[in-house]
Amino acid sequence: MRPKIRVVFTLAFGLMPSSKVKNLLLRASGNSVHSSASIGPSLIWRVKRFSAGPGARIGGFNVFRDMNAVVLEVGARVGSWNWISAAVPFLRMRDENGVLNVGDYAAITSRHYLDCSGGISVGRFSIVAGQRSTILTHGIDFASSRQTAAGVDIGSYSFVSTNCTLLKGASLPDRSVLAAGGVLSRSKSGELAEGLWGGVPARFLKPVDGDFFDRTVPYVAAE
Repeated sequence: MRPKIRVVFTLAFGLMPSSKVKNLLLRASGNSVHSSASIGPSLIWRVKRFSAGPGARIGGFNVFRDMNAVVLEVGARVGSWNWISAAVPFLRMRDENGVLNVGDYAAITSRHYLDCSGGISVGRFSIVAGQRSTILTHGIDFASSRQTAAGVDIGSYSFVSTNCTLLKGASLPDRSVLAAGGVLSRSKSGELAEGLWGGVPARFLKPVDGDFFDRTVPYVAAE
């Protein structure tokens, strides 16, 4: 299928309600969508590779725009009303740019803004929780007066609280929590301790433990 035709078909089929027919049509358009995945009505525009693994779920009214790849692994979830995109000039610079990878049973909830210009990885069983968190992977380098991009990595079994900001080059370690309102920037060498991070800019506060970090079920149930 020609790339321009594939883009148009993916856009049209992406707006359909979730169904097995929709999954079939998305596959016929050159995407990789498992028959057990659920893809709510969303705008999928100029995404070169769209992949949803077994049991993956995407809610309604999301925007996926100008991306090299959107990859949801087994059981991964994306909620509703998220804006996920990349700045076009970075897409050809390296393979990792313009990529969102959501690991096995990881989740991004609703109403977040993800700039994937430098790439974003969410580790298995991790959650970008709450609302209104922003991940920015590109910005201006004032020394060189150029825009640059660097990836953001969220480790496995980690938790990003509500209204957080993660900047280009930031890394949240495995089994860690970024406290509500925290601003996580590029971490200095030797500072990647597992535990609670918080503040502006975020710094390591203390170790954390609990069943969340050892769970074998993918989602956290309400009491």
